[in-house]
Amino acid sequence: MRLKYWLGITLTLLLVLLAATLLLPPWSPLSVTSLQGQEIDSEILAQPNTAPEPEKEASQTTASQAAEDTLAPTTTASQEEPVTTMPTEPECNVDSTNGGAPELSQGQSNPNIDDLIQATEDPDWRARWDAVTAIGNLKNPKGIPALVKRALYDDNPHPRWRSLWALSAVDREGSEAIPLLLPALESADLVVVRNAAVALAFFDCPEAISELLEGLKDTDEFRRWEAIFSLRNIGDSEVAKALIRLLDETIEPAERVRGEAALTLGRIVG
Repeated sequence: MRLKYWLGITLTLLLVLLAATLLLPPWSPLSVTSLQGQEIDSEILAQPNTAPEPEKEASQTTASQAAEDTLAPTTTASQEEPVTTMPTEPECNVDSTNGGAPELSQGQSNPNIDDLIQATEDPDWRARWDAVTAIGNLKNPKGIPALVKRALYDDNPHPRWRSLWALSAVDREGSEAIPLLLPALESADLVVVRNAAVALAFFDCPEAISELLEGLKDTDEFRRWEAIFSLRNIGDSEVAKALIRLLDETIEPAERVRGEAALTLGRIVG
């Protein structure tokens, strides 16, 4: 009798549990009909709960890049690649009203000329460029020998060319610079001879013509361009004949050099 009683109770409980399971709402965590019978995508479950905000991610990238830039080693002269293109002034804070010299920050005094002369020997060509520019801005004749040295011996055309502007700013007529440049035309170093010719042409010295005409046959495209450009103010009939030949692309293959030849020729003839 007692056994039949417990069997009845057990059977009743099982029936109640089965009925409750079948009647659960679809939103129940125990319901087998969750998501209204749709199959759950395993890739969705594998995704992180939150994605990084785009703006925050971009700012982190910028900060990381800035840190890398700060720790990057400074390029020195030994790491410089040979420059074979027309020199352009590096980007810096310049003021066109004072000849392109860097502006001094508020409260900053003029740099000492001796410090600037020493800085013209800096391994970094950008530092040499800045020093040369500052000397030109100061117009201190004490810096002329250092500028001439840059014009003759600097292996980077940026500070070398910038020194010519600085020399003209300090010594407009070239009364001190020209006597220092002329002896370099007799140097045993042909690179120094060519640099001297370029510098002398900057002061309209006809002594530079012969060497610059030799420069028209240089194997380096930039050196040919530089020689032609330097002849723009001192050209004569001989120079004009040489430039006319360069308009033929079978003689001068570089379009940029031919273009400069045409411009210089127009200036000489015109």
